[in-house]
Amino acid sequence: MAPPAVMAPPAVMAPPSLVAPNFEVDPHRTRRIVYESLAGVGGGLGLGLVGGLVGIAMNDRGGEWSALGGFFYGATLGYVSGVPLGVTLAGHSQGGNGGFGWSLLGHLGGTMVMGSVVYALNRDGDPNEVSSFLIIAGGVAGAVLGYELSNDASRRPRAVVARRMVLPTASATLQSVSVGLSGSF
Repeated sequence: MAPPAVMAPPAVMAPPSLVAPNFEVDPHRTRRIVYESLAGVGGGLGLGLVGGLVGIAMNDRGGEWSALGGFFYGATLGYVSGVPLGVTLAGHSQGGNGGFGWSLLGHLGGTMVMGSVVYALNRDGDPNEVSSFLIIAGGVAGAVLGYELSNDASRRPRAVVARRMVLPTASATLQSVSVGLSGSF
């Protein structure tokens, strides 16, 4: 009698999604994240102030409360665009290559998540300064996360060298508001 045939086990292949990706380590990532966070806060507060002043200047209805509404609308628009702009500019200056759109999406998502947390914690009372800080921190953290997740490490990072750069500038006095561009060529 012949021995039974031994069958080889079938070859098992892991699906492509379970294969570990090959990430390149970016040694400058920690420094870049710190710069992005600081620039996000600065950009949000700076453009928020400029937007508020422009909102007051564009208000033609007159009246004290109407001017306050123009300030808040302008400040909100400036803040929402200033945080991801600051994060993106700081990230690019430190060799990153993430996208502004992803940073904006992360900013909005982080603000909504922390706003929901603050609302749940302060449902019976008035929001305080800590609540405002948490909402701002959530928005900045979301913007940095969106930028870093869209940062493609396989592309060659930009060299941090002297190059042409144009940055927005703003100044305000009691009589006027000036907005412009500053650059190095």
